[in-house]
Amino acid sequence: MEFEKADNIPSVTWSEDWSHIEIIGNSYGIGISKTYEKILKIVDEELPNVESELLCIFHFRVMNSISMKYIILIFSKLNDLFNKGKMIKVIWRYDKGDSDIREAANELIEFNDFPIDVVACIN
Repeated sequence: MEFEKADNIPSVTWSEDWSHIEIIGNSYGIGISKTYEKILKIVDEELPNVESELLCIFHFRVMNSISMKYIILIFSKLNDLFNKGKMIKVIWRYDKGDSDIREAANELIEFNDFPIDVVACIN
């Protein structure tokens, strides 16, 4: 399943069985809340029923504070699932040299129990 994408809205792709999500691109401005509200609904309704490991890949080029608020909510829900026994793997990619997106990952690592692999990518 794919969500609508724009220059300021990341590409969001889910596997058919909901066990794999990729959120990639810019994340700011008009329309961003609608995208994240859809993601949160799926996290609440579908992910608790997934029997396999959840793989979540994030790669932001630009993100604003509203996006970070939603990411924190998503991670909080993932953390709850992890603490109930759900296997979760998160990969946080960032463009090499982008200290802001790298620092966002560090903040998320501090507040979550599941492992987060942080990977620098060459632009």
